[in-house]
Amino acid sequence: MRQAPRVLLRDVYWSFSEPVPQSSAALIKAASAYAADIEAQDPRDALMEGLPFSDVHLKYEYGERSSGGEWRDIEASVRVVGEARSRLTGADVLWELHVAFAATVGNDDHHFFEGLELEDNGTIHEPPTYRVLLGS
Repeated sequence: MRQAPRVLLRDVYWSFSEPVPQSSAALIKAASAYAADIEAQDPRDALMEGLPFSDVHLKYEYGERSSGGEWRDIEASVRVVGEARSRLTGADVLWELHVAFAATVGNDDHHFFEGLELEDNGTIHEPPTYRVLLGS
């Protein structure tokens, strides 16, 4: 099995506190406008580029306040699978993340996307697993 890239989408800037785009194509437009607002490089090419897999596990953490007021970290994951098992693009992955994050990470202090870092290369039967890097 081929080694998955160690990091992905490190030069794509996005905030999960932004409104959820209607599709991955709409996310590309929104991310380009967001990059222009913060004077960063346009992420269009990185988001449109095909990734070397059609299926991926993405792990992340978010903070949740208990009824007693204490904060705790919640570990969560989302699996993204390309249509008809076609290769995913960066936009596919980022859009699916945003949909999954809308009610949790978008309201958290650490809601800025900082890329994906490989945790597990996967197997013939399981896709690679990436950690979603989030900042504040």
